[in-house]
Amino acid sequence: MDKNGKIMKYRVLLTLILLSGVLHAQTPEELIIFTAMGDEQVRTKERLALPMMSKPFYVSYAVSLSRQYSVEATLGSVLNSVLLPLHLMGTAQVLIGDYNRTNDLRHVGQFLRVDLGGEIDYNAIRFGFWLASDQAYKIALQEFSAKKAYLEANPYEVPQGLPDLLPTPSVEKMVQAKQPYISGISEVETMARELSAVFGHYKEIIGSKVILQGNEMTFYKLTTEQVAIKQPLDFVELYMEAAVMTATGEYIRDSYILLAPSFTALPALDELKQIVAGFARRLMDLKNAEVFREEYSGPILFENEAVRQIFTENLLGNNGGLCTYRMPLGEREATTSFEDKIGKKLLDSRLSVVNYSSMTEYMSVPLLGSYVVDAEGVVPEEEMLLVDKGVLKKELNGKIPTNKVRYSTGSARFIPARGDVIYVTAPGTLHVKANDGLKPEAMKKALLKVAKEEKMDYAYIVRRLSGNASLLYRVDVKTGKETQVRFGKVSPVNMAKLKNIRAICSSERVNNFILDKGAVVSMIYPASFLLDNADITVMNVRKRKPPVLKNPLLE
Repeated sequence: MDKNGKIMKYRVLLTLILLSGVLHAQTPEELIIFTAMGDEQVRTKERLALPMMSKPFYVSYAVSLSRQYSVEATLGSVLNSVLLPLHLMGTAQVLIGDYNRTNDLRHVGQFLRVDLGGEIDYNAIRFGFWLASDQAYKIALQEFSAKKAYLEANPYEVPQGLPDLLPTPSVEKMVQAKQPYISGISEVETMARELSAVFGHYKEIIGSKVILQGNEMTFYKLTTEQVAIKQPLDFVELYMEAAVMTATGEYIRDSYILLAPSFTALPALDELKQIVAGFARRLMDLKNAEVFREEYSGPILFENEAVRQIFTENLLGNNGGLCTYRMPLGEREATTSFEDKIGKKLLDSRLSVVNYSSMTEYMSVPLLGSYVVDAEGVVPEEEMLLVDKGVLKKELNGKIPTNKVRYSTGSARFIPARGDVIYVTAPGTLHVKANDGLKPEAMKKALLKVAKEEKMDYAYIVRRLSGNASLLYRVDVKTGKETQVRFGKVSPVNMAKLKNIRAICSSERVNNFILDKGAVVSMIYPASFLLDNADITVMNVRKRKPPVLKNPLLE
């Protein structure tokens, strides 16, 4: 096929993609977005070239439409209320070379950001992508030259046959948003006032606040691989924080986050008030708890939030774990992903880990990690077995392959950043499944049994890890009575300890949360697990001088 024939074929395919997207989109605004991206993309692919220089072989445009609101309140009064209007951001990616060797030095993609304003305007979108593409192309030429020179001097750094980018099959996915946006900021303000007023019943709590913030985002992407996608990312976050001061001057601050698909999907107001009250009582219990004074090494039962925190830190922490990534050229830092452990034991043999992409609900809890197409246009498997009976089988990855993970699992996830269009490698819903688990009531009995075998007078239950606000309970071996203690530092539970777990609960919990790297994910996990030997040390908590005057709310 000659050059003109290839150009014509690309135009036809792009037209078909655009028409298909329009049929599903059904809105004039989406027609404008895709048409503007498509028209400028054709021009970039065909005509963006400097004399004697290569043309781009791959062009990707993405647009995010976002609206956000945030209301902060304390003790029944609104402190801040913001309702941000529609805003458009875009990114352009222009690559030269080929799939085997692109210009990308860092293996993260070279994306040029462009602010597209506050209205869906054809000319503004085309103008923005024209400027971004020009800059991205010139940077790509410089990078490609530098990369060629580096690889000539270091020919063995890239493993044999490892390409820089994986091609994506042509796909068109137009996912429609399911949740309504707020009708006005006043309803959010009313709820924030009422929830923050709950702290007024707990006079010894200081610095309390409630923040209700919502994100309505829609991502559009079009590439020269004939990938056209629309993907919504909507959720609401209820955040609360507060502090107490002990009689001896230690300051304890804690926070709580609840995520929901939308404002209307939040629990009923009375239920939310109970959640706030429960958080306040938790702080008061910490204030009045005994001080942990003696170092401990022995069996510990981890429950509830502590279990989710431990699995998150070990399986998804440090921008690695079950999510692999390729190191930039020239960097010698060891990767933190598990890809070198594929085929080896990773967890206790009773544990398996499955990643769900499009599952929307579990145990009547909406799963915010649900998605049907990833940010690179790859349609993931609905269910992927990552760890089978403790043995690592597969890693999550995007379109940039690594030496041992030369495939994409469709795990590039958009993150809710209003000022950019960013995606990271992350799961959808991670299910840590336990075989041969014990019933919840048997877990505490198992803890006491181990403690008796070791001739100990007491053992510990840990229900949350949060610095000096951690929830620790000393359990009397003879009576089973629990006594809350404060200021005990639980030593990190690493992967080595998760290979040998004494007992695992058959009951499960579900949680939606935001990873440190920004992706909204879900996790299903055992309600508790028991370790034979873990450590708790005395925490050194700095004391502060109390206020000169007494809290006026207590007079």
